[in-house]
Parts: sequence; structure tokens; C-alpha cells
Amino acid sequence: MSRRRLFGSILLFIIVLIISGVFYVYQPHRNITEARVDYTLQVNELITEYLDNTTKANAKYLSDDGQSKVIVIVGVISATSKSADGRDILILKNKRQEVGIQCLFAIGEDEGDIKIGEKIKIKGVLRAGPEYNEDLEMYENGYLEKCSIVNI
Repeated sequence: MSRRRLFGSILLFIIVLIISGVFYVYQPHRNITEARVDYTLQVNELITEYLDNTTKANAKYLSDDGQSKVIVIVGVISATSKSADGRDILILKNKRQEVGIQCLFAIGEDEGDIKIGEKIKIKGVLRAGPEYNEDLEMYENGYLEKCSIVNI
């Protein structure tokens, strides 16, 4: 293969790579607030599904293509905090469970005036289920992102 042809092939590859990257970064993002809800359930139901059979729960709720299920969970607020970029985080769990669901609000969404111990309904995309980490010998919360509060 000549140098010129090799150079052309490399240049074509680089151009395709750049265009693919641009399309990936600027692809339209799902508007979770407007999206259809796939499942509505109590926080303890979701936690139990994951702790009983993680593989089955992952197959039901998660997707490798980034189109994981949109869910609404109902539960009691056990803690609140802020993410590194200033977004609100709520943790929903029952007093009887050692693990909960961490809900990261969408950019621009505000949790409003909520209180620990209050029952709440939250819509979001599940990114990771709760689990028991045997290496660390501790429970890890599930993770719901792009959250917004749904009126009860």
C-alpha cells in the first residue's frame, strides 16, 4: 500500500471518528419528565427485587443502550444532600431496610420544601440497583437519576 493511500485511509478514519463523537455528544437526550413511566412501585419493592435476584432485576430495569426504564418510586425520605455540582439528592428507604435508593435530581429540578420522614413520589431513570457488596461487607444504595417529584 502506498504512503498516499495509507495517509488517506488514516485521514478518513479520523474524520469518521470525529463525526461519530460529535453525534454521540449532541444526540437528543430523553426528557424524563415527559417520558412514559414503565413501572410504578414502592421503594421497598424495588429494593427487595434487587436483593433477591440482581440479574433478573437488571434485565427488567436496565439497558445497555442508555434507554433504561423510567420508573416512579414511592417512599419515605430518610436523608437529603447535594451533589458536587449542587443538585439535590434524596435517599428513600424504609426504617427496616439497611439500603435505599439515592435520587439525583435533574439539572434545573428543585426538590422544593421537603422534610425527612415525608412520603414522596419520584420519577427518574434507574442506573444501578441496590446491592450487598461482599468485599466491603456493606449495602450500597441504588441510583435513580434525572429525577423529579411527582404529585401524590
